[in-house]
Amino acid sequence: MVIDLSAIPKFLLGINWRTTAGAIVPILTALPLIAKAISSGTWPDTQDMTIIGTALSLAWTAIFAKDKNVTGGSVSNVDGTSAGAPVSAIHGGEVVAPALGTKA
Repeated sequence: MVIDLSAIPKFLLGINWRTTAGAIVPILTALPLIAKAISSGTWPDTQDMTIIGTALSLAWTAIFAKDKNVTGGSVSNVDGTSAGAPVSAIHGGEVVAPALGTKA
């Protein structure tokens, strides 16, 4: 019997749980600096602002990134299902299905 441990974080964080989990580290880096600034009642210095801005930017990017199967949009970012056929390309004035090589 095989136990799929990836089902737990996938259930909690969604289909792209690996990159969403990767967003936690930059957030945990930024939070203490933000808390320090709030508790002292001062604006963070330049170095802290750089770290906070970079960390939040990395977290934002990781939350919205896809983990795998990046195929230009044929794999759903919501449930991981695949589209039936790729989008057709126009070739020589004719619409051709790339995967099949037949005229539409």
